[in-house]
Amino acid sequence: GLARALLPLLWSASRPTQAKASRVAAARWAGDLLKAIDLSSACHLLCFLAGDSDVTAASIAREGLGLDQKIGEGYESIGTSEEDDSLPDFGELTTVVFSQSSLGSSRPTFFDFSYNGKAAALRFGLICLFSDIYGGEDSAVASYVNSISTTLCAFRDRQIHGRDSVDLLDECAICLAGCLSNSQFARNMVARGQTPLTLKDMEHLAIESSSSKARRYLAEACGHIYEDSALWISGSNDQIKLGEWILKSGIYRAIKLCESRLTGLH
Repeated sequence: GLARALLPLLWSASRPTQAKASRVAAARWAGDLLKAIDLSSACHLLCFLAGDSDVTAASIAREGLGLDQKIGEGYESIGTSEEDDSLPDFGELTTVVFSQSSLGSSRPTFFDFSYNGKAAALRFGLICLFSDIYGGEDSAVASYVNSISTTLCAFRDRQIHGRDSVDLLDECAICLAGCLSNSQFARNMVARGQTPLTLKDMEHLAIESSSSKARRYLAEACGHIYEDSALWISGSNDQIKLGEWILKSGIYRAIKLCESRLTGLH
């Protein structure tokens, strides 16, 4: 009842065309009131406002999400508290935030967010995934991974570029590495070519990305896939042969790519 009445008002107040005071108030109401009655919807709105052009509104939204200074930090620092009632269910969050399109809806989703809003949504999504004792439902993990993958494809194709997008690039790399470290299903998606960004694309971005932090975490993401021997075992064999793994995993291709780049430096 109350959430249904509040949501349209808060989303209307949070539009970029509204006055700064309106957006600041929407962030405060979402964090102080809406979270207590509709957690997933409140966090959806806060992710959007975390990318607001006004520093105050964005800061209040990040604080409401519990992010503070966490964006850009390694995923290793994320805790796995199973009793944290300030976090929505990972599946519910992906349904409202990471759907592919907001067409026909007055509420923007991940692909409509600003660069900073996307970075906040990815980080918050990873925190929720790590807090899920079941590791996230497959459909929810797929939605999350595809959102990261599609964004990295935009960097690959230079549809996203510039200094103001570096934080988003870093967060994509960190969250992809974190997700692949946590989810065997996610690793299988990438290894089987079921994501927009292929393993080969990841290898290239791990070398060619403009950010050293992104390169480091993309390389780690590739490593999580190389090291998962279950992905490369064929048939009923329970062990993989070295030569078969080298060919199937793509690690030989990655080594040759590194070799060509190092040769070019001389």
